[in-house]
Amino acid sequence: MPAPSPDARKPGDPAFPSGRRADALGFVLGAGPFLAWAWRHAAPGLTFHDSGEFALAADCWGVPHPPGAPTWVLLAGIFRHLGPWTDAARATNLFSGLLGAVTVGLAVVVVRRALAGGDDDRGPAPLLGGLAAGAILAGCRAFLDQAVVTEQYTLLTALGLAVVLAAGDLAAAAARGRPAARHPLLLGLLWGLACGNHLSQLVLGAVVVGAVLAAGRPTGRGRLVALVAAGFGLGSLVFVAMMLRARTNPALDWGHVADPGRLVWALARRGWETRSLGEVPDGFFAAWLRTLAPWRQLGPLALACAVAGMGLLVRERRRTWAWGGAAVVAYAVGIAVATGRQVGIGLDYIRHYGVADWHLPLYVAAAIAGGWGVGRLLGRGGPGRGSCPALAVGVLLVGALLAAGWSARREA
Repeated sequence: MPAPSPDARKPGDPAFPSGRRADALGFVLGAGPFLAWAWRHAAPGLTFHDSGEFALAADCWGVPHPPGAPTWVLLAGIFRHLGPWTDAARATNLFSGLLGAVTVGLAVVVVRRALAGGDDDRGPAPLLGGLAAGAILAGCRAFLDQAVVTEQYTLLTALGLAVVLAAGDLAAAAARGRPAARHPLLLGLLWGLACGNHLSQLVLGAVVVGAVLAAGRPTGRGRLVALVAAGFGLGSLVFVAMMLRARTNPALDWGHVADPGRLVWALARRGWETRSLGEVPDGFFAAWLRTLAPWRQLGPLALACAVAGMGLLVRERRRTWAWGGAAVVAYAVGIAVATGRQVGIGLDYIRHYGVADWHLPLYVAAAIAGGWGVGRLLGRGGPGRGSCPALAVGVLLVGALLAAGWSARREA
């Protein structure tokens, strides 16, 4: 008996889209308004910190500071040179806004798909839960800051969510039978590109491992591992492209990574002076934790939704979410330790400059949890039951989350 179409509805089901139509609708509703906001308010030119360096890298296809972020340079360079932009800094500011919008849209889709796996697929809960996640992210101060200037962090969040979606696709394909080769290949490719943007994204290996374990029977996991590894290798070719570009002496060539030895030097960040954990200044990690500031970054309503969602996830003991949680925890610990060991980052840096940009994956995880919590609470009546009240409550809640982020968007 053929499987039902993902967009099929039974007579009497609520007139809500499901499957690919709901994904497309959710992505557009999340990404479209955010893109309009980000491009309206993008910085007009050069900004601060690494922005000038990255804008120059995109302009000349150069090599910024180790480990070089070749994925970002490649994509930003294409955007800068194919668009009608006369100023590299302005172009890359807009590029950050575009990727911020993609992140918001993907957050909506991730939560919608996760909720649609339950009984309430055809009701309003999955889509409204996804839109709640997008609204939480669109009100996060650190995320908004990074969406209007030149930096690599909105690409980091977009690729991270793309890996999560690809992992879900692999597991879903396996549930229908033997997954096609394209599913693990795409998962590995996206993971490789994510690591080519920022090596911290090696932590996404937890999500990849979870997907392979969920998708492959013991006799089929070897094939999946090989295909994921092949895709990862393809994505990692961006580092080879960086080496080749360094040999042409571009205007920006940090470290001249023109051979494998210099590439290893860059990937290991040997150009940065480090210290042992015992030499970290007193109070450093406490100050680092305070910079998370979830109350300020997310706001009380979004934070309440995130806490409720995390509570429901723990209560339901979902293994697929546990792998994502492991990646988030590994990222947080790894970034804290790495910044603590870097000599150039002291208490003054943490207190006055801040590290909110490094926390972006944590805020994205909070938004996903918040959207999950909203969707689960709205969908408790089951399919077709109470859809009108759920719709009204859901729309009001999403509207309240958007309104709560208004002050953050004004500041940005």
